[in-house]
Amino acid sequence: MEKDKKEENMAGKGLGVTEFFRGKNVLISGASGFLGKVVLHKLLTTVPDVGDIYVMVRAKRGVTAQDRVKQILEAVIFDDLRKSNPGQLAKVRLVEGDVMEPALAMSEAHAAELAANVNVVFHAAADVTFDRLLSEAFNLNVEGTRRMLELAKRMDNLEVLFLTEKRKGSFFYRPLLSPGLCSRLHGLQLLR
Repeated sequence: MEKDKKEENMAGKGLGVTEFFRGKNVLISGASGFLGKVVLHKLLTTVPDVGDIYVMVRAKRGVTAQDRVKQILEAVIFDDLRKSNPGQLAKVRLVEGDVMEPALAMSEAHAAELAANVNVVFHAAADVTFDRLLSEAFNLNVEGTRRMLELAKRMDNLEVLFLTEKRKGSFFYRPLLSPGLCSRLHGLQLLR
């Protein structure tokens, strides 16, 4: 009860985090990275009634996308959840995709499923190592974001899209869309 009050106070007059995410289906890009794992863990542990959580993962260095999701869920951060509430892990659903590829290298069936079901998108796929060629970094960080926006344009039930950025050494979430603005997403002209 006290936790709910704290969330309510933090959210001002709006919904608390737990209440907002209740029954919502979420897509996380960059789920194999630090921030993506933290977001995934936080949703699974603090929002027991969250809907499905789609994690967009690509095959990498000979490891399949399925095996990479297994590795994510076997990470130390999920030890407590595997012991206390392993059923929550069944909410994690793999969607094979790659932000560096046209159309996210995603099957039309997966894209259609996301378009019909996702309410919230966390776009956390990025490279912040700064040792890539500029063209590669641009493709991942800029074009990858544009590709995620293209997918988001198809989402009928999208309420919020979060992008992550790095500024002055700290990560933050910047809500790009609110429920009232989602209908405008379909009219956006994206930079090419």
